[in-house]
Amino acid sequence: MYIEKDITDDEMVATFLKGEIDSTSFGLCIRDGLEQDKKNREIVDEPNFLDTEENGYRKYLLGKCRGYGRNTFLFNNFPADIQWKRVILDKTDLSKVKYINCSNWSQWTGNSRLPLDGAKHSELINQCKELVETLKRGEKFFEIILVASNINDTPIILDGNHRMTAYFIEPQHAPEELRCIIGFSEKLNNWTFY
Repeated sequence: MYIEKDITDDEMVATFLKGEIDSTSFGLCIRDGLEQDKKNREIVDEPNFLDTEENGYRKYLLGKCRGYGRNTFLFNNFPADIQWKRVILDKTDLSKVKYINCSNWSQWTGNSRLPLDGAKHSELINQCKELVETLKRGEKFFEIILVASNINDTPIILDGNHRMTAYFIEPQHAPEELRCIIGFSEKLNNWTFY
């Protein structure tokens, strides 16, 4: 893992929303939220990090849809002191990454939580069909967001489980190096999905 630079939580939040706004799982909540609040989708697609009101709204939206900053849903017991960084992972690093700790991802991997095992499960293969086709066309995904207690800990996928699975379903189309966001906190073991 090569650490490129520190980033703000504003950048992580914007990346998270970008990665989910068109997803079948959580995209509707984000799109509906924008519509209800009379906000243009541009606030997600083209974030202005110098605009504190925009940054605040994106955090509000991620909180509403996924529990960010509210200690609920995906972010239940999530550490407040997490430090975000932009990193580059090689294929060896990627082979160690794990899915979040929840029943579906554990079941689909025989409890290993490794995307390599998830990529062999028929239900996950079916869920990732469109993503795999995207890879085959040479298109790139939004950055995957990971978390770990420290640089030596096993990274866990916070956002991008299906995108990561697609890389393992079609490894010949996966990049040699993958730019990701990772958050570090020694309190991460308190997170519900650790």
